[in-house]
Amino acid sequence: MQEADTVRTALARALATTSPNDAGKYLEEVFEEADRRALAAELMAVPSFTGVELNLNRLIVILGTDPERFHRLLDLMLERHPDSEWLLHLRKQLAPASSVGVAESLLSLLAHPAVRKRTKETRLKRLQDKLLAQPMLVDAIHQAAVVRLLQQEELIDDDEAQELLVELGNIAP
Repeated sequence: MQEADTVRTALARALATTSPNDAGKYLEEVFEEADRRALAAELMAVPSFTGVELNLNRLIVILGTDPERFHRLLDLMLERHPDSEWLLHLRKQLAPASSVGVAESLLSLLAHPAVRKRTKETRLKRLQDKLLAQPMLVDAIHQAAVVRLLQQEELIDDDEAQELLVELGNIAP
């Protein structure tokens, strides 16, 4: 850690409870990205620091590249500020769709008696195992289903559907 970063980090820690705005400024000035992220992760546990909306923005910008910390931050902030429309909106907009929920839904459909009656048991089991082992396949199926729904509702045409699948990474251009 650079000497200047050591000083900025110490100042941010010292001011986090008494002067959270100043602590946030020092956090932003930490030069080394890894040090800045580590300090941000530490400061997100200080209620007076996170009580300042500008500091929430700072933390989100800094920790946004680390999905695990970012989601911990959102969970923590929503615990502390459950009525914050801004945080609720942010969570809805930025939280990824859960592949686990989609996978469970797909597996439930595949276990339906009507599907089981029309398919070979061993091949169906292989497909189920494949879906469990390949979350990206689940995402691709989910994306294709959404694009198909958009087509059925006449929100997009066939060409736009193809373009959208390419943009979503579902198919190669």
